[in-house]
Amino acid sequence: MMETNKDDIIPQRFLTNMLNQRCNIISNPQTGKTNLTKVIVSEYVRQGFPVQIKMFDTCQVFRHSFLESFKLQEINGNTSADYGGEDNIVFDMEYDDSEEIMQFIGRDLQRNFHKNREIKKNTQLKKWTLYVIEEAQNSLGRYALSRSTGRFWMKAISEGANFGLGFLFVGQRAADISTSVIERSTVSFIGKTTGDNNIRKVKSLVGNDAGEEQLGIPIHEACKTLELGQFIWWNGQEAWRFRCPLFEDLYPNQKPLMITPPQPKRWEKIF
Repeated sequence: MMETNKDDIIPQRFLTNMLNQRCNIISNPQTGKTNLTKVIVSEYVRQGFPVQIKMFDTCQVFRHSFLESFKLQEINGNTSADYGGEDNIVFDMEYDDSEEIMQFIGRDLQRNFHKNREIKKNTQLKKWTLYVIEEAQNSLGRYALSRSTGRFWMKAISEGANFGLGFLFVGQRAADISTSVIERSTVSFIGKTTGDNNIRKVKSLVGNDAGEEQLGIPIHEACKTLELGQFIWWNGQEAWRFRCPLFEDLYPNQKPLMITPPQPKRWEKIF
């Protein structure tokens, strides 16, 4: 079992691995994946990783209980300017249309991709940007990347680590998340997973015999038996069983800070 004391909840090498190789969190509903996401992100902050974290939340699960060092901004049809600063941020995505969510994240992703590409021409990048996408099956569904708006996503997910961009995809139905997203993420936290389609997707993701040496049975079989808050970590070579502590026990009574970004001027003198 992986250690779960507050001094080393998730080992630094695991967090580094997740940045470099992209990470999925896959689990049935109500099995602790949002709590795990909060703990992972909190560990990046607590351990002092050089990373700006951008979280895209469609279900308001971070709005009322998350680190107070994070800013919070509502994103909807009335948003005139999205936050562009350097602090960690939760975007409360109020769009109903998954295509609008995908486009919003994609625009931010594209800006950072090209900005970092220019910086890297002259010097090494000193900071990562981690994109945390909750309910990924809604914004990056099975056929999402096959549309024209998905072309840049393919490039960013494949090449992003070269330009300081990391990804954490969180979803409750592995079968409903784009295969292009799942298969380009080498690292996974797999929680309790049931349903033939989801099990087949996990099996295709990790392999037939993955984890059998460490766990005694393959991951795609072990994940059926996991309890609330239990996950299997897999990075293509190692399998660890992990029981995640509750975020609220580690960081009680915290809430991100609501912000209103600067409004653009209606009139600007040009001469």
